[in-house]
Amino acid sequence: MNYTFDFASVLEHKDLLLFGLWTTIKLSAFATVLGFIVGTFIACVRLSQNKPGRFLAAAYVELIRNTPLLIQAYFLIFGLASVGMDMPILVGAVIALVVNISAYTAEIMRAGIESIHKGQLEAADCLGLSKAQTFFQVVLAPAMERVYPSLISQYVLLMLATSILSAVGVEELFGISVRIQSLTFRNFEVFIVIGLMYLVLSFAVRFLFTLLGKLLFPRQRKLGTPCKAIGISRHEYSTINVLAKRFHGNSDSKRADLSLWRLARFLYQPDEGIGQQDFTDPCLDLHCRVAGYSTAGTDGGRILWTQFI
Repeated sequence: MNYTFDFASVLEHKDLLLFGLWTTIKLSAFATVLGFIVGTFIACVRLSQNKPGRFLAAAYVELIRNTPLLIQAYFLIFGLASVGMDMPILVGAVIALVVNISAYTAEIMRAGIESIHKGQLEAADCLGLSKAQTFFQVVLAPAMERVYPSLISQYVLLMLATSILSAVGVEELFGISVRIQSLTFRNFEVFIVIGLMYLVLSFAVRFLFTLLGKLLFPRQRKLGTPCKAIGISRHEYSTINVLAKRFHGNSDSKRADLSLWRLARFLYQPDEGIGQQDFTDPCLDLHCRVAGYSTAGTDGGRILWTQFI
């Protein structure tokens, strides 16, 4: 086989390539933001006490996750147009992507919300947090943090799935490649260039989501490990963990559940009158237990207040 690659003829149409790349980025960005909002709402409905709502949310998720994206796009773009609901092709494409990704996001977020221990909700109630504070700070934020890697992977797949929409006339990156092929008759070169652009875009999306995760979840930015989170050694962390398990195992009160938040520390302030002897104060101990804390010991003049996952 004697074939000469000619990438110059493909790169002559770099304006078309950049236009397709920008369209892909716009579709992915809008679909990601709207899909996360809709998917989180559906996840909350599935976990609510409303039986009709749970049934409809479950039916929606199963219907969307078990039908191809292309059929959904055909129905939303051409099906609705046939009954008089005309819309721009990009708007229809975004709606199709949102409908599709929201179903997958709903299942991911549902798993994250279900992983939140009931003791955290009880602790929030004891501390007098409002329902909105409990939902956003105690439930939603930790749930999102736990499933964030899965969300990243799903949204990268969403970006790659935009190529399917070229079949319904969307001129995103893959759709533009068809036009370039008809102009250059260089199929191999076009596919290689497009493949490399998708590869670079995938790494860029993952990198941006990783940075966003560090902004949204300061604990991950500071830590990396629970030991670094509270500024103690692994040995000290293991000792505190053993003490907490013993305390939890001997506790008869669910209110004293130690699986409330994460490891935290409270700096010892001698001038505020909180000292070593306060460990034996039953009132202080009760207050700590209701709030989900356990006074585990001292470390260089500091009192370690430990909240356990």
